[in-house]
Amino acid sequence: GQAYLEKVLEPALGAVSDKLRATPGAPQDETALRAAALAALSPLLVMSLHQELLGGATSAPIDSGKVISTLQVWLGKALTP
Repeated sequence: GQAYLEKVLEPALGAVSDKLRATPGAPQDETALRAAALAALSPLLVMSLHQELLGGATSAPIDSGKVISTLQVWLGKALTP
């Protein structure tokens, strides 16, 4: 719970927010920036849970490289004015 929030999730969101903030066309509003960081990070967390903790790697494998590439393209288009 709280330890995961403080030691893992918030630092990860902060790092993604920092990277996005430095990207041309990124949201300037902190709420929008945090929402963008959540949107960028959430698919990676779900994919990790699916593949590793829930056993999806054997029963329903995901090509994580292709998923990440697709997400990068989508995020890039979303940040382009």
